[in-house]
Amino acid sequence: MQTQHPLPDEQLSSVHIPLPHGLPDGAEIQHVAFVTEHDAAQTTLMEFREPRACRAISVNGSAAQPRPVVTMLLVPTNDPEEPELLAKVWDWVEPGVVQEFRRGLLIMLWGARIIWSPGRAAIVGSADRLEALRRAVIDFSFYDAETRKIETEIAQVWRHLDADTPLAFRFDKQAVQKRDELGQRFQHVIGLRARLVRVDPVIHPPPVHPATLASQLNERLKERTQLSERIEFLDQQLDLLEKVYDMCAQRSNEFVIAQNEARLEWTVIILLATETVALIVDLLAANRI
Repeated sequence: MQTQHPLPDEQLSSVHIPLPHGLPDGAEIQHVAFVTEHDAAQTTLMEFREPRACRAISVNGSAAQPRPVVTMLLVPTNDPEEPELLAKVWDWVEPGVVQEFRRGLLIMLWGARIIWSPGRAAIVGSADRLEALRRAVIDFSFYDAETRKIETEIAQVWRHLDADTPLAFRFDKQAVQKRDELGQRFQHVIGLRARLVRVDPVIHPPPVHPATLASQLNERLKERTQLSERIEFLDQQLDLLEKVYDMCAQRSNEFVIAQNEARLEWTVIILLATETVALIVDLLAANRI
């Protein structure tokens, strides 16, 4: 399954790429970040509750402000199909990328043109539709970013799987030093499962009737980025990771219990031997008397 991958860091913000020349009046660039803390000076664009409570705010892309997760180019126009205009927008979304290597998605909806890529998007359409489309892009970008975080963290755990899998069947003294590390990975996997469980129902809400412009764009973006399939694949990966690290925990606990029982048995044996020796010494001393 092919998925979109994040753009390089320098492409996540348009602060180094100015507004393209020759765009219609009213065109603007907007940087959007997602924050958990409250600041009355920040303008809240949207609020989210799952998988974590946070707000979408507008930032200027400076180092002093939160790093933007998505940067949008908003272009109000009554002629969104103009080839020259779309070419400029494409070049802004994916600067320096030739057409055959572009990874951005072009969605045509109700006369508007939306070009989306991880971290950057452009909306070209009539002024009265820009706000609804902007909110839909912000909403989708948030959940796409949350999904990508889970994908990245699972990949980090996954690279340890080959080395850890044998410990699910056999645990020995050499593996004891990895016990805490295995426990941390297991807790991490459970945490990822909890986050995925909270993301899934938001990504698969009941259908909106009647369908709105925003809901249609959101559904198109989910479909084109294979978001549902990615969530399903993450679920399968977590199932496997949970089983492996749960078995590692069982083998680890069994080994520790066996070691403790062995120590206890030897302690009992030593005590009995000591008691037996003491008894023999007492008997010998009594016979001499």
